[in-house]
Order: sequence, then C-alpha cells, then structure tokens
Amino acid sequence: MKRLLITARDYASANDIKEILPDLVNSQKFIIKIIAQNPAYEVFKKIQTNCFFNKVKIEYVKSSTSIDSNYTAFIFNDFMPHLLLTGISSSVDYGIDEIALKVASKYKNNDHKVRTFSIQSYWGDLNYSLNAVAETIFVLDDFAKRVTLKKCKKCDIVTTGPLQTKKYENINVEQKRGALTQGNKYKNAKIVGFFGQPLLEHDWYKRTIEIFLKELGKLKVPLVVLYKPHPKETIESIKWTENAIKNTHNNFIFTSKSDILDVLPMTDLVVSLFSTVGYDLQNLLAHSSKSFSVPLYLFYEKGCRQWFERYCQLIDIPMSNDGMALVVKKTSELSKMIHLGLDVNFQSCCQKKIKENFHTVFESASNTILKKMCNK
Repeated sequence: MKRLLITARDYASANDIKEILPDLVNSQKFIIKIIAQNPAYEVFKKIQTNCFFNKVKIEYVKSSTSIDSNYTAFIFNDFMPHLLLTGISSSVDYGIDEIALKVASKYKNNDHKVRTFSIQSYWGDLNYSLNAVAETIFVLDDFAKRVTLKKCKKCDIVTTGPLQTKKYENINVEQKRGALTQGNKYKNAKIVGFFGQPLLEHDWYKRTIEIFLKELGKLKVPLVVLYKPHPKETIESIKWTENAIKNTHNNFIFTSKSDILDVLPMTDLVVSLFSTVGYDLQNLLAHSSKSFSVPLYLFYEKGCRQWFERYCQLIDIPMSNDGMALVVKKTSELSKMIHLGLDVNFQSCCQKKIKENFHTVFESASNTILKKMCNK
C-alpha cells in the first residue's frame, strides 16, 4: 500500500477532497493521512466521527507564514508519503498546500521521490507563492484546462468534471423553500440572496454593495434580502454588510448555515460579485426539475474587474455566458438585470441553457483521479 498525504486549507478544496475520499479509502491502495488548516479542517472534522473514515488520520495545523525544519519533519519525515494530493490555496497568500508541495520538491532527486497532485477548485487557479506546483493538476472542464495550460505548460492537466455532483442530486427545492416561508411570513416575497466575499478592504467592494442595495430598494415588489457571509469573511465584514442591508431594507435574514445547498433553494435571485456560489446554483439547477433562481454577478466597478483579472487571471466570469447567468457590467443596467433575474420566464430560459451546457457526462471524477494516482 502507498502512503498518501492529503493537504487542504480552503473550504472548496476540502469539499472536493471529501467527495473523493470514500473511493480512496475503498480502493485499499493507500494509507491516508490528512493535514488541514481552517476552514478546511472544519469540513474534515465533521466526517471524522464517521466510522467509515476511522482509518484516516486527520491532523490540524495552524496557519504559517514560513517554512522551517519543523514543518518539513511534521509533513514528511514522520509519514514519508509516496504521493501528495493537495488543494490549491488562495493565491493572495499560501498555506499548507503550497508548503507541502515545496517540501515535496526537495525529494525529486531523492531515492524517495514523492509524486504530487493538486485539485483545482476554480478555473485556472494555481499558486506560485513558493514556486512549487504539483506535477498533475485535476481540473473541472476543458475551459479550466486551457487557461491552466497557459500558466503551467509543464504540468499534466487532467479534466475530471465537477467532483461534487452527488451533492446536487435529490435536493428537494420545494421542501427547502417551504422551510423559509413557513407561517406565510415570506410567502409572497421575492427572496434575494446576497453572498458575501472576503474583500471588505477594497473600496470597490463596498461601493458595489451600496449601489446594489440602493437599486434594490427602488423595486416595487415585496422583497427579503437574505445574506450569507463567506467562510473567510471577518466579523468586521459581516457587521458592515449587515448594517448596509438594514439601512436600506426592513426585511432581512442573516444565515450562517454552513451548507450552501440549504440556502440556495430558498432564493429567487443569487447575487454576488463573482463568487462560485453562482456555479453551485447552476449545478443545482442542472439537476433540478424546477427553475427557481438565477445567478447575478455585480461586475460594474472597474476596480472589481481589474482585481478579478489580476487575481483570477481571467477576463470573464466562468460559465456566465450563453444566457446561463446575468452579469451587470454597467450600473445603468442594474435595475433591468434585477427585474430580469426575478422573472419566472427568464429563470426557465436560464435553466434550459444551463442544462444544455452542463450535459457533458464524464467518467466518475473519483475514478479518473484514482486511476491517475495509481499509475506509476
């Protein structure tokens, strides 16, 4: 059996890895150890009590801004993995993923060579903070493969399809919407879900939200603003957003539910700047028999677009074209786009486009990853 070390820091990475973990365990080909930072560790901690994973050792490690001999010993010398599977940490800094890959690179010319793999959760994401990336990158789709190859021509890029498809199946949209409208409190209101991002330090982020809320307040329809913060949002960011909403809307719901799929079915419109929550909604709609909501991206601030291009190294928000989402690039279009997103006929058309574009059937993502990792 091969010793497989898995690392993760970011929430999306942990959820991707959580989906393939049963197949990795069932294969009986690996001795598995997981080292995780928060928020990823919180995801793994929830499954740690499951007897299915009682053979998987899960350890927590605090954030680190340096690589030293202690880390090298902690990550490798005590376990000596044959394979390393990582998430990809946010490229504004680095985490356990990049540290592990850096340490693994020291073994390339060693008798104990470590084969390295990373799961990419966002199109084109790579983190070169420590000048070390995995030999093999698992990506969502062909678009992700194209943009990733531009950044890393030497990497082996393997398309797997979405890893988390199972979680979108058999979601009872009506039941979850009913949980919110119980007692008729919000029965006739439109639920506009705003999903925060950890970007409060940027003035364009605040302006984007303020402009949106002001325009939303002009609508002549009963509305409820549902706000779900990002797992990385600070208390300051959450309080600022709450106050901004309360200053313009009386009907306000704050939700701290950790599972996004408990929240999305409650919405009639899903709003963010460029969060992957829009992609979650699209996957949910692709599996749903009912259209109920659409993604709307607030992309009208120049600073926002410039940051997105620099940080994500993309021009357009992935999967936002061909009528699969609404992207507001001018404030003059905002009111029209909000009305359009709340229109049931447009929601139906949007869902149809999503189903057409999300129809590609891949081999099980877990099988693709398992085969690649088992090949010598």
